[in-house]
Amino acid sequence: ILRGAMLDPPAPAVDFSLNGPAMRTYSLRDFRGQAVLLSFTCQRCSQNQAVLSALKQTLQAAQQAAIPVQVLLISLAPAEEHPQTFAAFIQQQETEFIGLSGDQQVITDLAHNYDIYFAAGANGVESSPLIFLIDAQGFWRATYPARMSPQDILADLRTLAQEK
Repeated sequence: ILRGAMLDPPAPAVDFSLNGPAMRTYSLRDFRGQAVLLSFTCQRCSQNQAVLSALKQTLQAAQQAAIPVQVLLISLAPAEEHPQTFAAFIQQQETEFIGLSGDQQVITDLAHNYDIYFAAGANGVESSPLIFLIDAQGFWRATYPARMSPQDILADLRTLAQEK
């Protein structure tokens, strides 16, 4: 039993093809074989620090526990954040995170597939600050609020690692 909001049964995670560092194209299937923590954010998102902090703490704990996981962050403001700009911003936060960006409509559709709703406001972009856990086989297993304890997310990563 996972501590996050579980999908029961797990659903295939919606794949994508987006640009990341050095304009390399990434898709979710590139990370099969390891767990992925996926979130949507941007430089001007009001909740970005909460999401980035939770992910950074979780990644550090996972590395200490020798649990392989990749963190992917998708820009909700690709018109303002060129893929290189967003990727550089993300790598300033944590060098092992991968920041992705692309066409606004593609990202809007992808965000809605993950139940992320967002809108531009006077103080930046308001969005649902959620983190998604995708297992090594590409199934969406759980969703977490940004305030979820990194220890709880780590416990779920351990559970998935033991399922292999």
